[in-house]
Amino acid sequence: MVPKKTVTGGYVMRSINNYFKYSALALLVLVAATVNASAAASVLISPESSTVSPGETFNVDVNVNSGIDELRALSVMIDYNPAVLEVLSITEEDLIVDGSLIEPESGDNGDGTIIYGFATLTDENSYAPGSGTFISIEFQVKNTIEDDVYHLNFENVKLKDRNNDEIQGTATGSSVIIGEVADGAVSPPEVIDFGSPVESKSSDSSSVSTSTMGSGIETGQQFSYEYIFGSHPDDYHKLVSRGIVPNEEEWDNNLLILENNVKNELGDKGYLFSKGKIISVGANSGGYLVIVFYEPLMVEGAEFDEVYEIVRQNAREMNVSNVPTEFGQGTVPEVSTRLQYLLQDAQTMNDIKLESLMDNESSLYDPEIIAIAGEVPIINNEKECWQWYYQDSYSISLNMSDSIDEYLQNGTLLGTGLSTYGYFEVKINEEADIDRKSLIAEVYDIVNTEAIKVGLSNVPVVFKVASPDVAEDVLASTEDEIIDYDPVSSESESQQAPGFGFLISILSISLVYFAVFSGKRKY
Repeated sequence: MVPKKTVTGGYVMRSINNYFKYSALALLVLVAATVNASAAASVLISPESSTVSPGETFNVDVNVNSGIDELRALSVMIDYNPAVLEVLSITEEDLIVDGSLIEPESGDNGDGTIIYGFATLTDENSYAPGSGTFISIEFQVKNTIEDDVYHLNFENVKLKDRNNDEIQGTATGSSVIIGEVADGAVSPPEVIDFGSPVESKSSDSSSVSTSTMGSGIETGQQFSYEYIFGSHPDDYHKLVSRGIVPNEEEWDNNLLILENNVKNELGDKGYLFSKGKIISVGANSGGYLVIVFYEPLMVEGAEFDEVYEIVRQNAREMNVSNVPTEFGQGTVPEVSTRLQYLLQDAQTMNDIKLESLMDNESSLYDPEIIAIAGEVPIINNEKECWQWYYQDSYSISLNMSDSIDEYLQNGTLLGTGLSTYGYFEVKINEEADIDRKSLIAEVYDIVNTEAIKVGLSNVPVVFKVASPDVAEDVLASTEDEIIDYDPVSSESESQQAPGFGFLISILSISLVYFAVFSGKRKY
């Protein structure tokens, strides 16, 4: 592993004897500059550059130094060129301590973006400055790449201190030199600033109106909100609240325990995004457990009852009754961005139809495709997009996994998945001695049978032929991918059923997620 690197700063004072009369002032400047430089937070990819050849693998570390600030949470977003590099693995290193919550859906999206984050759940007196290796990433250079210089750059970085305020600092990327490149052609990676000053804690406050459910909250009372991973959903507003805050000295501590227990159960039962509509679980300074739904998915009244029953059951185990719970809704830009990307791709297929994939004059033409069936569903908004990509297609995939697995095991099929364009993709082993026409009919019948069970028919499936020498590995099972929240992932790490994985080229957000995206499309 590459040794940790820590960025520090200072000034070298030359010929100080020539400036003796200013020595006291110079010393003060020196001390101030050194303190300020060493106190600044930094995130960097190490080594500064890697020289590799096509087909080779290499490792980089993401090193973090929070300076003098206590580190409570961290999230990074790294861009790479997916046409050049493939992520083989991401390993958590020593900066992530036991008991930390890993940011939902941390990992590689297979489409040029790595997102990874964590938050510590500990007594507030135990927070301390953090310095060390956050994650180690193993890349492989694709075989057909020409000699050139590429970069691993930070798109966004967020560090949070004990008060959930952003820590300021700089983040430096890394160069990847492939083959023989002239010295003058090696351009440096990007350096970005992160963090912003926060004037006061009240900036994260929201006005709470009188509850329609008898909560005991006073009209106009101001509360600050603490959400998982320190994020405050945009345009948050309260919908309804239930219960009464108990008059117990231990309630603050019990609320933290309850929050964590409820969050885990909501994740296990599929209520958290992306399987469900909940994007955040937290608490406010008034002593209420706060559960936030993603507004464009339009929460229904019965969902409040279902979730509150889960809250009550967990509270009863703590000998707490009439637990105070606030339900609200808001948005998270990162969730909207990814749903909009999927919506755009789905609408592209609605405009040009599946048949274009077999038209050699189309920009989406794929010569490996030998048959298509069905139609991509008409998707007009975020809710319909979420319903198809995260609900219906996942249910179809999960239910037919056993049947499809037989074909994968005997080598007839090499892989299956869901494209970002909204159609299922089935890869047929070109070396298999089979009647392809019969195989296509059998597989489509399996898919359509499971689709009917969720109220759909004529689902879109694209059949391709591929060589086993270059086919992708069969993706892992759904259970392998569940980290606290049961997230949906991407082409390399995906929400999927055994033997029938989702190849969704996004990294969607479960619960609260505090990385900020620029909104530009990754290809």
